[in-house]
Amino acid sequence: EEFLRGFREEQDARRPSRPQYSKELLNQRKIQEQLGRQEQYEKAMKLKIIVDKMEANELAATQATFDAEVALKEQQLRTTQQKEMDALNQRAGRGKHELNIARANEAERKDQRFRNVMAELMNLQKLEKVQLNHFINQQVLAGKRDVYPGSKGRKGLKSLSSRLVIT
Repeated sequence: EEFLRGFREEQDARRPSRPQYSKELLNQRKIQEQLGRQEQYEKAMKLKIIVDKMEANELAATQATFDAEVALKEQQLRTTQQKEMDALNQRAGRGKHELNIARANEAERKDQRFRNVMAELMNLQKLEKVQLNHFINQQVLAGKRDVYPGSKGRKGLKSLSSRLVIT
């Protein structure tokens, strides 16, 4: 917007203050001067009024042409800026989309890692439970341990180890 304002100020400074004189207008001015030299002041005055109107019309036409050119350049500038803005927005949107995909992938990777760690811990717990049962069975068979009170032989050991939870 600031660039556009600067463009408008620059164009206002370049606005023409004099018309592009046509060949006909220049000829009419010469005729006016000649009439003045010939002391035909009344004809010269009438011609001057006509030529001044022609000059005003030509100035208006020159300024209208300039304004049309400025409007066209301004429209082209706006179009170019809009295209650049759209490209930047598209690039930013694409980057945002890629960031969302990366976040989703990271979350999925962390979730999978959590599931793997949990599965590994569950397997480790099962292994420790089996090793403990084996150790207890070996102790009972070797006679180093008595069957726990309230249990009936090996059946009691199985119920004890099934109640055992290692955390």
